[in-house]
Amino acid sequence: MIEVTDLVRHYPVVTGLRALFSADRHKLVRAVDGVSFRVGDGEVLGIVGESGCGKSTTAKMLAGLEAPTAGSIRINGQDASDLRDRDRKEFHREVQMVFQDPYGSINPSHDVFQVVSRPLVYQGERDRKAIRRRVLAAMDQVGLSPPDLYLGKHPHLLSGGQRQRLCIARAIILNPTFLVADEPISMLDVSIKWDIIRLLRRLVRETGLSLIYITHDLATVSTICDRLAIMYLGKIVETGPALKILTAPAHPYTKALIASIPSPVPGARREAADIKGAMPDAITPTGGCGFVDRCPVAVKRCAVSEPALTRYQGRDAACHLLAESGPAAVPIAMEA
Repeated sequence: MIEVTDLVRHYPVVTGLRALFSADRHKLVRAVDGVSFRVGDGEVLGIVGESGCGKSTTAKMLAGLEAPTAGSIRINGQDASDLRDRDRKEFHREVQMVFQDPYGSINPSHDVFQVVSRPLVYQGERDRKAIRRRVLAAMDQVGLSPPDLYLGKHPHLLSGGQRQRLCIARAIILNPTFLVADEPISMLDVSIKWDIIRLLRRLVRETGLSLIYITHDLATVSTICDRLAIMYLGKIVETGPALKILTAPAHPYTKALIASIPSPVPGARREAADIKGAMPDAITPTGGCGFVDRCPVAVKRCAVSEPALTRYQGRDAACHLLAESGPAAVPIAMEA
């Protein structure tokens, strides 16, 4: 079980000596601003939203690459910050990450065997036969087989899909209980994306690990995610079962995201989302709902009072209109 409670990550607008004299020295970029969720064993949670909404910052905090400004992350009942400070090796035996860029996240001077075996070396494993055995097993698991064909190759000789499989093999070789995949298919060809999604789903099914799948592409989440968390401006605005959110979104922002999914039916058209402009900056808090300036159904209260996540028809959504008048979620036909 992974439990995240009121997770916050703020960055100063100016740093260093400039902060002593700048008028912006007290301003903060509110990248993540109070996020809470749980992920069970063998469960896949998709975190979805536009670029800049805080998805990748959340991923980095979960993987121990960024320290939270506030809030907590607990893994199987242990505080992740305490575990990381006490024994970083043990922390990384529990948590691993697959990065967005399969080109930049691999050392180009290492061959495939060195890339996959490096976590074992960092953990203190010295038995060469055991290392080789586990490397071969991990490569078989991710579809780089027969492994002997790849072991001596360098990353520049691999395709994009093979590199991402290599990154996944490196992430699972320690048998973690929790895997964070930060947009793992965004830099791959369309023909390869589904292979990587099926691979991740199979690993979850076979090993029981918990997976957080971060993406801005709602078209792929129905094939891998059990639940979704929709992020906007550093906050979760809707969360619940994936199928329920995709077929009957409740929050106006979720409806806009789903309306933007291209239809697989040639010539089919979807009604465009009735929202304006782009996401505002994350520096100046609005005091109300962060979506108020773009929302087609906003009322006066939305500008002055921030809505809390409220239980609504089997999911949680942060919208005053849902809490007050309770309109039905709008069903959306999902094409075959």
